[in-house]
Amino acid sequence: MYLAPGVDSPIQRNVQQAKSYLEKACDANFAPACHNLAVMYKKGDNGVPKDEAKYEEYCAKTKKLVEQAGGMSSIKST
Repeated sequence: MYLAPGVDSPIQRNVQQAKSYLEKACDANFAPACHNLAVMYKKGDNGVPKDEAKYEEYCAKTKKLVEQAGGMSSIKST
């Protein structure tokens, strides 16, 4: 919702709010949120600068969580 509200949506894109929610979800060990944070830091996004160290950190956490869960086909490496 905060990253891609849609073409005609009255909701404004809010990257900082999305980042905050993703961080909370990743802290709760939700692998897709960790993956999305990794992508955000790899590419950089409005107000979120590219950060290779954070990218690697979130990739490692995603990998660990996916391995613990026995793999998740919806999570792919970036």
